[in-house]
Amino acid sequence: MSPVIITVRAEPGASATAARVRALGLEALAAPLFAAAPLAWTAPDPLAFDRLLFTSSNALRHAGPALAAYRALPCWCVGAKTAATAAAAGFSVERTGESDAATLMADPEAAGQRWLWLAGARHQDLAAPAAASLTVVPVYAMMRLPEPEALRDALASPAILLAHSAEAARQVCAIVSDPSLHHLVAISPAVAAAAGPDWRSVSVASAPDDSEMVAIAAALCQKACHE
Repeated sequence: MSPVIITVRAEPGASATAARVRALGLEALAAPLFAAAPLAWTAPDPLAFDRLLFTSSNALRHAGPALAAYRALPCWCVGAKTAATAAAAGFSVERTGESDAATLMADPEAAGQRWLWLAGARHQDLAAPAAASLTVVPVYAMMRLPEPEALRDALASPAILLAHSAEAARQVCAIVSDPSLHHLVAISPAVAAAAGPDWRSVSVASAPDDSEMVAIAAALCQKACHE
């Protein structure tokens, strides 16, 4: 029997991931543990910056009307999904990262720039590139939701858990009583590290992309069916 593939990411991402899984003929459970909510924020002067950094589509969805003031600035995005959201919002996407924010900011072309990072309330520590400044402004927060009963039931049997963020990985780790029963698929090495040890297996997507994570989960399902 094929294990269920579980996503705990916030909506609308959870439903999108579950739909991608079901399109492959596999069982999916969308069990969001978070909901994104806007924060009140003071928009700094756009003229004080050269470029924007987006590490999540949630910043674009929840920053509100003040976001429009920065459309003249080129932006760098972590992941194809965030880049697509930025482009749809009218931004010029100059660079799309294929790993995490630290790797993106290590690009030599990031040096010497005045960066504005519109981020979540909880975000990774990120050093400014060489001879550059990095201003971090939180514009959204991830609010914890009650654990769905369907998730507790699903975790009683071997499953494949998808972790799209470090916070999701930490929460999943706190919920799972026996990690050795389950496979974990993480969107980045940092997210895999946040999930802790003792999983049946840990796989890391080669790019910060939901479709890549689903492909890994599908391969794990195939392997499970032949064990």
